[in-house]
Amino acid sequence: MSRSLLFAAGAWLASLGLPTTSAAQEAAAVCALGALRECGPDLQCLPASPWQDPEPPGFVRVDVESETITILSPPSRRGETTRIRGMERTGDNIILTGIEAGRGWSMVIAISDGEMTLSATDDGTAFIGRGKCIDAGLVEP
Repeated sequence: MSRSLLFAAGAWLASLGLPTTSAAQEAAAVCALGALRECGPDLQCLPASPWQDPEPPGFVRVDVESETITILSPPSRRGETTRIRGMERTGDNIILTGIEAGRGWSMVIAISDGEMTLSATDDGTAFIGRGKCIDAGLVEP
């Protein structure tokens, strides 16, 4: 992970006007997934069911320094992690990418306001979600 990208992530959190509590948390955010849709092979998209197996994440911790995303809820999946394989800042966005359980995923977080868009795809299904991210120091001791 480049030092300039870590700086950019820290600057993004600072730009939200939110206090940070430590240097480690400057490159971390907690994101809430608000809406999730599932699109099938026919390209019809419907709200994703919260009873899917596995349940979709409700909250995640994005840690650019350790290059991981950790599920915080639901309780049945708390602690599951995925590795961030790619990260880039372009304009107002930080773009994260990875591979998990046979799916490719991407997450775009707006530096200016914390708006987040997430997508995950496999050979016949796509999940598209929207949410919001804040500085992890506000929710973690």
